Amino acid sequence: MSLEATEKAFYQLLGKIAHYTEALHLLYWDSRTQAPKKKVRILELKRSVNYQVIFFYMKTSDEMRDLLHALNKHRDELSKDTQKALELSQKKSMMKTVKFRKKNLKNTRFYNQKAEHVWVEAREKSDFSLFAPYLKQLIDFNKRFIQYWGVKKKRLMMCCSITMSQI
Repeated sequence: MSLEATEKAFYQLLGKIAHYTEALHLLYWDSRTQAPKKKVRILELKRSVNYQVIFFYMKTSDEMRDLLHALNKHRDELSKDTQKALELSQKKSMMKTVKFRKKNLKNTRFYNQKAEHVWVEAREKSDFSLFAPYLKQLIDFNKRFIQYWGVKKKRLMMCCSITMSQI
């Protein structure tokens, strides 16, 4: 495949990822603002499946890996925009997330979404004991995720930061 064709395929894949990500954000927004409580479970499942599609079937796919390797061979010949997109793709998705097993990620996302709804319920009832088991599980998931990333320093700060962003 020529360099131009590889670059075009790379941008097409990034475009697909962007569209799926936007759909995921819309599902998230809908569950936060308009979703009836009885439908929360269904929306959690849809978001979890979409998240898995984005991260494992697209961002860490063999196609993405091959495109990244092909583009890296000709890095100096690429435009600055393509070099930047290449660098971001490698840092954000392929190199970090590929280590994390599919099952772990799917379970983590599903659990995060369930915990979020329990958190809302706990705040409404002022009974935070409802949320305690979910918080412990979130922290355990995040510790494992950080370990897969290979972070050596400031693990506690990173774990707290990730956990707080999920609540």
